[in-house]
Amino acid sequence: MSKSSKRILIDTTYLLPAMSFSVKDIPNDVILRLIGHNYLIVISSISLFEMIAVGSKYVYKGKLSKTDVINGIAAIKFSPDLTIVNYTDEKVVRKAIELNRVLPDFIDCIIVATAQIYSDILLTEDNQRILPFLRPEHKKPVFPCLRCKELNL
Repeated sequence: MSKSSKRILIDTTYLLPAMSFSVKDIPNDVILRLIGHNYLIVISSISLFEMIAVGSKYVYKGKLSKTDVINGIAAIKFSPDLTIVNYTDEKVVRKAIELNRVLPDFIDCIIVATAQIYSDILLTEDNQRILPFLRPEHKKPVFPCLRCKELNL
């Protein structure tokens, strides 16, 4: 199977280990594991903003350094193994605006829109909004959406 046959958009949570931030139940090498399983990894550029926001919060708390945040962003931004889709992409903006009628958090709309346009699967841990929206109980899923533990990496 070629890498381009399985495109997976990863939510911001999976990028946080790049800046030395561990996330419970997420392997710190999740991106490498995905690459090893022949996924072409797609991310939304809005995730870089979210990384900075999370990083800033933990720099203030003394749990990360500014260098951790800056190096983590650079590692993601310059990785040849990641495809970054700009959140201002016209197709993404159109779809995100449409999704905002039913999904109230606009950053989530951008993530979901980017996944629907540029990937085959969305990988997220968002049990509050994204997973219930894309996998509604007792209904057909809107779009393929998985949590990390469901991939058996």
